[in-house]
Order: sequence, then C-alpha cells, then structure tokens
Amino acid sequence: MPDLILTIQSLALGRKLVLKRTTARPGKDVQLTDSFSFNEAFTDPKVKLHINTIQQTDTVRLTVQVDKYDISDL
Repeated sequence: MPDLILTIQSLALGRKLVLKRTTARPGKDVQLTDSFSFNEAFTDPKVKLHINTIQQTDTVRLTVQVDKYDISDL
C-alpha cells in the first residue's frame, strides 16, 4: 500500500499530471478515500516520459542512517 500511494502521488501530484484527483481536497497527501482519473488533457512532446518518484520520508531517514556507518566497520 505505501508503494501504491507513492506512485499515485508521483502521477497525480508531481510535475507531470498524468492523473488528476477527482476528490476536491488541497494538499499533496493521498488518502484511501481519494479518487483519481486519467488526465485526458495531458500531453508531452517526448516519446519516452520520465516521471520522478516521490521519495518516502522513512526511506530518506534510513539512507541517512546507513550513510553514517563506514563499510570497514563491518
């Protein structure tokens, strides 16, 4: 479920709005009660489309914690 929420945020609330939220609500968080539909007005001049994924806050904290350790300590 967390991966699905991050993917929906990337598609509907990022720079390229491939999906549009049909539930009228401000903010960038996604709730289970939200509904989305394909944004038929979406266009992009490129054939291949790169959509940046929104990184989960826990993943960022974990990465910072891992970076603190030196591999020679293992």
